[in-house]
Amino acid sequence: MVLGLAMANLISLRASIPLILGCNIGTCVTALIASVGTGVSAKRAALAHIMFNVLGTIIFLPFLGLFEKLVIYTSPNLARQIANAHTFFNVINTVIFLPFIKSFSILLTRMIKGEEEELEFQPKYLDRRLLNTPPIALDSAIKEIVRTLGLTQRMVSTAMNCFLNNDCKPLEKITRAEVAVDSLREAITNYLVQLMQQELSFEESKKIPALIHVINDVERIGDHAENLRDLAFQKIENYMPFSEIAVKELKEMYEEVDKMVSSAIRALEQIDVKQAQTVLEQECRINTLRDRLKKNHVKRLEQGICKVLSGVVFWI
Repeated sequence: MVLGLAMANLISLRASIPLILGCNIGTCVTALIASVGTGVSAKRAALAHIMFNVLGTIIFLPFLGLFEKLVIYTSPNLARQIANAHTFFNVINTVIFLPFIKSFSILLTRMIKGEEEELEFQPKYLDRRLLNTPPIALDSAIKEIVRTLGLTQRMVSTAMNCFLNNDCKPLEKITRAEVAVDSLREAITNYLVQLMQQELSFEESKKIPALIHVINDVERIGDHAENLRDLAFQKIENYMPFSEIAVKELKEMYEEVDKMVSSAIRALEQIDVKQAQTVLEQECRINTLRDRLKKNHVKRLEQGICKVLSGVVFWI
């Protein structure tokens, strides 16, 4: 609009420069709207954009006369002068801010508090160029599966912490993480299917179906984490009481499951058969623990120690 007015000789350079500065501030609204409903990092990025333009404009205000003279020297054409003024504002502003990036980052962190786990929705290790080298491609797929398994492990941990601490806020992380897990499962499966079309040895061809089953099972852990999220929300919203014994048993079960997942991660990372056998042994202990906890819970219900509605959540 400013360029159009200038080309029609309806506005001068002196009047254009304040409008340009105002336009830079105005574009911050777009970033602000885009940050609504997003995580901490996105909100900080939007605030950084606003502060960059607002503070930059404040810095320029006392020097508008000098800035106008500088722009005039760049071109005899008014439209070009206006375009150059916009460019110079952003470049000079950036140069001013560069030495203070670290301090600026600290300030933003203090203004918008909170921590957010960075999620990578795209594969990190899968490279289609490696498909012509099946052993390396298989190793890359395993690394991606391990990374995804670690993500689902953290999802379960978040759900359990929310459940035990009666804190709903971190639950939204599980929803975002589940989207990432679904995306990674699809990418890994497609990669392994493409790898099956290459010339493979007998041992390599045997591994691919197993790995496809593994990533599907990993995705199911993410689904279970979502179920735990819903149960945690139900417990917190409905003020469901849990006895100290029930909480202790839930913690015990979670710790055993978490150890088993960690063992599975090590088994995959190291291709360690003994470690995989450890996972099977841990599953047997968990099944035994599950049966024992169920019996204990029935006794508590009979004695009136635990509430029926809370008991339903405990059983699930």
